[in-house]
Amino acid sequence: MTKTIRNLCALLIFSFLSPALLSGDTIYFKNGGFVKGRIIKEYHDRYLVSTSHGEKEFLKVIVKNVGYDNPKERLMSQGKSYEKKGNFEAALRCYEDVLKMDEGYSEARDKIIEIKKKTFRKQTSKSQRIVANRGQLGRWNPDTTKKEQNLLRLKESRLKKTVGIEVQEHGPTLTIAQVMTYSPAYDAGLQARDTIVRIDDKDIKYMEYKDVLELLNGAKYTELKIDIERELSAPKGTNHHPLECVLTIGKQGLKVERLIQAKDFEVKNTILKEGDVIVKIQDTLTRYLPLKDAIQNILKSNLDYIDITVKRTYTVWRE
Repeated sequence: MTKTIRNLCALLIFSFLSPALLSGDTIYFKNGGFVKGRIIKEYHDRYLVSTSHGEKEFLKVIVKNVGYDNPKERLMSQGKSYEKKGNFEAALRCYEDVLKMDEGYSEARDKIIEIKKKTFRKQTSKSQRIVANRGQLGRWNPDTTKKEQNLLRLKESRLKKTVGIEVQEHGPTLTIAQVMTYSPAYDAGLQARDTIVRIDDKDIKYMEYKDVLELLNGAKYTELKIDIERELSAPKGTNHHPLECVLTIGKQGLKVERLIQAKDFEVKNTILKEGDVIVKIQDTLTRYLPLKDAIQNILKSNLDYIDITVKRTYTVWRE
């Protein structure tokens, strides 16, 4: 009861504060009051807001409208609204405008990729139906296909020699199928079943397979940086140190800042590495998850080991 009264008092105080005293986004309530702060996340039924008095949740049923102090946030909100209505073209324009303002705005970039992926699938499916209906499949030049296949095989063979890996396409992702023993990839620490997400700081999600092979091969005796995602099973840890490490929120998501050492100075968790970015916990994406929610997802499990997906960068020297 006392906690409820405190929350109501805090809401009344927020409602009558002058806008000049606080900066950030503004949530206007149906009762005429308002709260200023930073909207951390918008759920289907509520807003999570960081205020000068800590994080607060406000149900949408009591909200009249939202004013964004930051034009980027306003455009993101418009884009999400267009997405819900199925107007992907208008949503895409909003997200692209955000990136023009801030090239490092990761949420806008992710939204653009998500929309392009949806529209690409629709266009591809439609094109295939049209070609099939018109009976044009038989007009493909088999000689051209053979030449392309032979060229791909040559690039794959060279990749085994220069880097020491075999790769395999799985839908939109590229997975390492095999790592040759004592090869540059083996020495660097790459493993079979790693999913390649970036090569030399280039996102490969929508690259053609032949272009990815070209990037991987490169010139002899040069450096190659590969960002991979790897599925792991890590010890649950304690309430104070989940996963036996210190976790922070960075630009890319949940980051392993430091590993916890035992009394003999050995680290308790040999699965993770400092600098790892945890992108998934038990099938839950962590990219836009508040730190306390991510930790709660770890601690609520009844298992001693937690299934996670981490992103790491490996440096390989081609031979």
